[in-house]
Amino acid sequence: METSWCYDGFWDLRAECGGSHGAETIEEDFLRTPVCEHTIDFPACPLVYRPLCGTDGNTYDNECLLCITRTKNKQNIQILKDGPC
Repeated sequence: METSWCYDGFWDLRAECGGSHGAETIEEDFLRTPVCEHTIDFPACPLVYRPLCGTDGNTYDNECLLCITRTKNKQNIQILKDGPC
């Protein structure tokens, strides 16, 4: 499955961004699933700055904060890359 960068700043995991011009396409194999088990019972994150880019187009200060957002919003946010979006 391919993932496309949509003009609205959201990674569309359904395959394509309906006709957006200049869409960048990547393979889904490049995405990483965050390790979120520790945030289920104890939803608190360390004050560590290791930014990463989520497939929702947002930059998170660390993987734990991405996990908190993922759980809170019930979204399947993956890690697109290390570093800011």
